[in-house]
Amino acid sequence: RSIAMVCSLLGAAILTACGEPGETPNLIRTQATLATAALDEAGEPVLATPVDVLDAALTCTTFDNPDKSPVLLIHGTFTMGHAQYQATYLPLLRQRGFDVCTVSYPDRGLGDMQVSAEYIVHALRRMHEKSGRQVAMVGHSQGALMPRWALKWWPSVRPLVSDFVMQAGPHRGTTMASGNPAGILSASGLPGSLVEAMRAGMTTMVFWLSIMGLRQGAAK
Repeated sequence: RSIAMVCSLLGAAILTACGEPGETPNLIRTQATLATAALDEAGEPVLATPVDVLDAALTCTTFDNPDKSPVLLIHGTFTMGHAQYQATYLPLLRQRGFDVCTVSYPDRGLGDMQVSAEYIVHALRRMHEKSGRQVAMVGHSQGALMPRWALKWWPSVRPLVSDFVMQAGPHRGTTMASGNPAGILSASGLPGSLVEAMRAGMTTMVFWLSIMGLRQGAAK
């Protein structure tokens, strides 16, 4: 698995968490819930986020390396896609002959993860449409956990994924989400109940590698 090997070898790269100049997070947004979501013809939730917004959140290099899966880089909390990866994985992967996209989900990861997952679903669909190939995902922190929500509730995107490299993901939940004094992180939806909901009744046949746990197999 080439992308898993490359990301393991590049694991010492610094994942910056600095922000975009002049950008401030919008902490007030409507919370979307799958319980009330409309379903499409495939029985999957209709994406509530406008397509133009989803397209604007995805930034890609040219797709000119048909011998490799294009890579989707997914940032962690408090940052954005280009800010986290512009000096690390983006140039390093390009030097190694990969087509690369970054996606920035809302509010620097402080919003509803159910909404953020829509950005991953759309990115996978768009990248597959443009490249004609399966997509390899690399996610850090919340970016390692939240895409699993996308894979669970939008099963049609699972065949579009070749590999999923997860770096330091909170796969057992985090106390920061529910116990912080300011209450800011509670909107991220990271308590154990959300993780349990992702695990329930699901085996996603996607090759994955957990950098922190050094485990690999079918994500459950």
